Amino acid sequence: METLQPILAEHPFFAGLEPAYLELLVGCAKNVRFDADAYLFREGDEANDFYVIRHGRVAVEVEAGHKPSVVATLEPGWILGLSWLIPPYLRKVSARAVTLTRAISLDGACLRRKCEADHNLGYELLKRLSHEMEERLLGAWLRVADVYGNPKR
Repeated sequence: METLQPILAEHPFFAGLEPAYLELLVGCAKNVRFDADAYLFREGDEANDFYVIRHGRVAVEVEAGHKPSVVATLEPGWILGLSWLIPPYLRKVSARAVTLTRAISLDGACLRRKCEADHNLGYELLKRLSHEMEERLLGAWLRVADVYGNPKR
């Protein structure tokens, strides 16, 4: 049976992670597939999975009035589902496959147990997730600045 360890090791999010930690993460991982228009998860769901997108495109949506608004489109190489490590472990957005999408799904509860058992692993993943969240927040600020521009002084 083929292992997902080499695939995770090549992904930028996991780059440089100790091989022993990668092996632990693989114990929580599986390949998943979503048809176009299928939801990976919806806003308010329990955050049970963390995804590494391998193929396809995923729309990240927020409820705006009575219909969802796409705030980002993620492609291969992106990670998705950062709420697995942040209590109360609930989704803040929805994620919908735009095209046939293949990903590696890492079980959030399994990951949390491994992080509790090895705080060094937890700290390493938290640093990586924090960096990802910072990059996404900066991207959001830049989009807001683009929409609203600089106020006249």
